[in-house]
Amino acid sequence: MAYRSSWILGISILTIFIGISLLATFGAEAETITVDDDGGADYEVIQQAIDNATEGDVIQVHEGLYNENLLTDRSVTIQTA
Repeated sequence: MAYRSSWILGISILTIFIGISLLATFGAEAETITVDDDGGADYEVIQQAIDNATEGDVIQVHEGLYNENLLTDRSVTIQTA
């Protein structure tokens, strides 16, 4: 009987943990961040946009000259605006 109770408790805790993880993942919407080297956007430098982005964000880069080496440790989408 004690084995069954601890098994049910373990499954319950696992289910709650998975539910909270899914809510945290799917509850956050991707943000669109804009970059324009002429100003008038969120950032003038692509790397600054990447550094301040969160997982899944979209970085829209306006036409211009960007002489940068880009580094990221998260999944973001970089596209032309």
